[in-house]
Amino acid sequence: ACEDDLKSELYRLCTSDGTPEQARHAVFTMAALVNEGSKNKVQEKENTFASLLKTLTSSSSLCLSIEGEDNEKIVNVLTTLTAMAESVPTLFMRSEKTDRGGKSIRFALETVLLGHGREKREIDKEPLDANEQMEESIPKRRKTKRRRGPAQLSHTCQRAIAAVDFL
Repeated sequence: ACEDDLKSELYRLCTSDGTPEQARHAVFTMAALVNEGSKNKVQEKENTFASLLKTLTSSSSLCLSIEGEDNEKIVNVLTTLTAMAESVPTLFMRSEKTDRGGKSIRFALETVLLGHGREKREIDKEPLDANEQMEESIPKRRKTKRRRGPAQLSHTCQRAIAAVDFL
């Protein structure tokens, strides 16, 4: 019962309540729990992570925006998928039953990085007038040369970094 509670808490960190770092650690913890007493570790890991992969590859999880707002959890989803690919790479190999791993890979590449299939409002923003174009083309100097940490990066940058890490 205690192990089931732990697994459900780790699952929740991966799907809804955790930060990307917590989700990553949760995946590795779940994988380590399988390693302890299993004879067929690969199959056991696949069984353990199959429902998590199904949840993460649902249409509500693999989307850039929800009801016009940025999907704040997409970085968490991509980070969790990255950890799963490291722990159980066989989940992302083609399968006759379902190709959820392939679906997630196509989403990261085609939608997140290449921008295919984005919503109309994201693509068709109003064109800039001549003054705005000139202002955007002039590089602005920064007063400090500090590096930005992950928490300071824009959501779009965090999403792109998570997609590259996954691929």
